[in-house]
Amino acid sequence: MDRAELESAVKTVNCSIKFLVLFILGLLLSFSAILIQRRQLYLTIEGGDPATLPSPYPLQHAAGGISLGGLGYFFFLARQTYRDAQNSGDPTSECLARWNLLASALVLIASAVRLWTLEQGQGRAVDTLVREENVDLPA
Repeated sequence: MDRAELESAVKTVNCSIKFLVLFILGLLLSFSAILIQRRQLYLTIEGGDPATLPSPYPLQHAAGGISLGGLGYFFFLARQTYRDAQNSGDPTSECLARWNLLASALVLIASAVRLWTLEQGQGRAVDTLVREENVDLPA
């Protein structure tokens, strides 16, 4: 590799690091949301009002958006890698890059579907579960 190619690779790695940090942020947001959901459930069990707690939906929405953005970046990176492998003339590299592109596409689609379902439910599934008045709780 010449200097220009190495500098380009460094830029790609630096950008990848930034997106990985965003994934960690998204994971922390998801963790915070699940802690809220757990507190809502405990409040319901204890006879309290879970509506006194904030909704986990905004945290879930932000985490989903961050994940989708990061996965989009890695999908386009996989697409570029596949194009480079096609031009390399190495059938093994091309095959591996194709599988990586497929995996990236599937994960991106799964993340988009998850965010879409969250939007459709607007976080109501858990909120409804803990706010129902006639919930039969196990003894």
